[in-house]
Formats: sequence, structure tokens, C-alpha cells
Amino acid sequence: MSRKSQFLYRISVVIILVITSSYTKGQDLANNPRNVVYYELGGVGFSFYSINYERILAKGEITSLSIGCGLSLLTNQSTVNHVGFNGNQLKLPIQINLLFGRKEHKFEFGYGMPIGIEKPEFGLEAGFYVFRLGYRYQSHKRGLFFRASINPSLIAMAIPWAMGGLGIGYTF
Repeated sequence: MSRKSQFLYRISVVIILVITSSYTKGQDLANNPRNVVYYELGGVGFSFYSINYERILAKGEITSLSIGCGLSLLTNQSTVNHVGFNGNQLKLPIQINLLFGRKEHKFEFGYGMPIGIEKPEFGLEAGFYVFRLGYRYQSHKRGLFFRASINPSLIAMAIPWAMGGLGIGYTF
């Protein structure tokens, strides 16, 4: 991992810890579902599809904080930043999202990284840094989850890229 990637990784961890520590007041989430399982086309998985799990860690009157992880498989050939990827790649997109809204309809802002597993290495895949700006519908009861987002990205701190994301799933 390059020095820039290590620096960004460390900064990301610090930001996540600061945000999550400010929400550890123990709000009552017993009456509201906190978990979501969903399929996403595009998005942080930076692939055609990913299966994801997300959990709301803290919920305020207007804002909520969630973290998530997924699983994606990319089966084509591509070249990113002069690094060739051939065959299958397993990706684990991790993300943190800040949600704004009082009811089921929310604006979301998030940050994520697809961790790639390739032969013979495991680590941040070519330095992908993916942001999320979008709309989310999440029922206060068990039921439908929907998300639509724009995902501006940086690849290896040099190449700007944008991708959209559509997700549908179940809140429980």
C-alpha cells in the first residue's frame, strides 16, 4: 500500500471512530428495526451487483448513523491505474452512512471502500474511495428498503470516477 493510501486509510478510521463515538449515547432503538439486507446494482461495491447488510448504530431525531458490509464478485477484465485485473475478483464493500430525515424518506451521505481479494494479495483494491449521495426509503417497521445514489469516486487518488447505485431489500 502506498503512503497516500495508508494516510487516507488512517484518516478514514479516525473519522469513523470520532463519528461513532459521538453517537454512543444509547438511544432507544428497540421499537425500530435496525437491520437491512439488500441487493445493490453499482454503488460502493463498484460492481454490477453486491449483496449487503447494514445496521443502524445510532438514531437521533433527525440524523442516523449506519455501517455496512457486502459481498460482490466481478467477472470481467479491466485495467485501472495501469493495473490489470483478469478473471474473478471477490470484493467486500464496507461503508459508513449518515442519514438525514425524520420519517421513512431520508437523504444519505456516505463513504466506503471495496476491499478486494485477489490472488495472491488481500487489501484495498487499487485504492478505491467511494462516496455516496442519495435518497433512501426505509420503513420504520419491517418491510421494504429502497436506495438510489450517485457515487463519486477516486481511484488510486488520481482518477475521478462516478457511478450510480440502486438498491432494494428488506428492513428488519
